[in-house]
Order: sequence, then structure tokens, then C-alpha cells
Amino acid sequence: MVVRLFTICLYLTFVYWASSHISVDNVLFYPTLGAFSYFFVSRSMGKAESLKTILAAVIGVTCGSRLHMLSAGIITFLITCLIAIALLRILKIHAAPVVAVSLIPFFSKTPSFWVLPVSVLCSLSGLLLVLWGSQLVEARWITWKEKARLYPSVRGKSFEETL
Repeated sequence: MVVRLFTICLYLTFVYWASSHISVDNVLFYPTLGAFSYFFVSRSMGKAESLKTILAAVIGVTCGSRLHMLSAGIITFLITCLIAIALLRILKIHAAPVVAVSLIPFFSKTPSFWVLPVSVLCSLSGLLLVLWGSQLVEARWITWKEKARLYPSVRGKSFEETL
């Protein structure tokens, strides 16, 4: 778990840096990405459920962007909230950050409709890839430690001496 927590902190730092230096209108990083990071780390979810969560987030932010583009009023804000909650219920996922990411268009000004959905898709896909990679590293580390415990010496040397 420590490896994954450290990994998400590095990922969030990298995305923040990239957003401030490279990204179109600085929308690659958004505070809800931190909530998604901890959400994915704190739950043991399969790939299918993780991908459903990303799908819900992208659909939610797409609906939010489209509705905001039509009218930036309180009615479209309410409709966006209802759509995001309906997505959670339909897909049977419990991911509150989906509602938050759906509302980003109402607080962030972007030049075109597609920028936020693409940014959310890229940042969440990157997050999942990084987390899956860190899980592999963590699993290898645990396997390596277990082997070291079972086979304490190599050619007469202790495990610590072989390092």
C-alpha cells in the first residue's frame, strides 16, 4: 500500500507540473484527480470496475461540458448532478468523485467542449496504468521478501550480505 500511495503522490505531482507547463488551458490537473487517486488505492477493485468508473467520469464530464455549453445556469447544473448520480446508479458503482468531475465545466473555463472529457480520460487512464504498475512492483517486492525469508542464505552468505 505504501508503494501505491507514494506512486500516486508522484503521479499527481507530475500531472500538476505537466498541466502548468504543457497542457491546453491547464485542465489536465484538477483537484478531483486526487480524490480519484485515493479512491482507487483505498479499494480493491478489478479492472472492469475501474474501467466502469473511468467511463462514468468521462460520460459525466462530457454531459456536464455539453450542458454548460448550452447554458451555464443553475438548471443545467442541477441536470448535470442528476445525470452523474444516475450514472452511478445505472453502472452500480460507488464513486463519489464521478459527481465532482462532472461539475468541473461549471468552474473551469475551456475554449471548446471536448477539452475536459479528453483531459479526464487521459489523466484517469494514466492514473490506472501507474497504479497497476505499482501493484505489480508491490507484488514482486512481497514475493521477493517471501523468498528471502524462505531461503535466508545464498552460497554461505546471509541475505543482507548478498545485497
